[in-house]
Amino acid sequence: MNILRFDKFLKFDSELFHFVSTREKGFSKKPFLALNMAFHVGDNSVDVLRNRLEFSKKVKIPLKKFVFANQTHSENIFIVKKEDCGMGAFEQKNSIVNTDAFITEEKNVCIVVLVADCVPVVLFDKKKKVVAVIHAGWQGTVKKIVEKTVKKMINEFNCEPKNIIAGVGPSIGPCHFEVQNDVFVQFQDIFGEEDKGLIYRKEKLFIDLWEINKQQLLVNGILLKNIEIMKKCTVCENNYFFSARKERITGRFAVGVMLK
Repeated sequence: MNILRFDKFLKFDSELFHFVSTREKGFSKKPFLALNMAFHVGDNSVDVLRNRLEFSKKVKIPLKKFVFANQTHSENIFIVKKEDCGMGAFEQKNSIVNTDAFITEEKNVCIVVLVADCVPVVLFDKKKKVVAVIHAGWQGTVKKIVEKTVKKMINEFNCEPKNIIAGVGPSIGPCHFEVQNDVFVQFQDIFGEEDKGLIYRKEKLFIDLWEINKQQLLVNGILLKNIEIMKKCTVCENNYFFSARKERITGRFAVGVMLK
């Protein structure tokens, strides 16, 4: 069972644990093969729970310490407290509703998002000891959920942007995120026609979600040296990550962070 981690976070291993799961070595059958971490995609719930329990053993965090959301491609951000531990961990119906980003300052609370092409972002304020995890698909990116999460960390927890480290995990890359004009225009309207994330290639339209979310971090004061982008495309590396664009019906991998 392979787990990816951000290099920029490793020096803080005594303070937090973070992870990006892959699809390898789980119990789910096709088309969810194999380590599907999501109940809501149509997979057998027993297999999903086995996957989660096996993964929790691997990372040495009890599943009852995890917190999951009912993600809806929103701009909604939820501040997680100790009493929220276990929400959505053992079944879908008690997930935190209508939420696509978590922030917490609580220790031993593992906040998680589930993805299959959308951009997962992990934030850590090394001074205030506050963490966040964000699910930013193209809709969330247009709604500036990454920017809004940074601002909430600043406003609610007195975080300073210069102290925030950001990790951008695997998602659909600019090599494969081709869009139609109606989606492209939404990005133009919000971010401007000259944005580096808007790509014209051989009369086709592509979006670089990594770049656009990086810009949201930068304009809110996150230092470039504190941003790490894995640059792993879920379509290109479909053997390791789920991709809704490539597979249509598929599972989800998990991205999470926990303060120790």
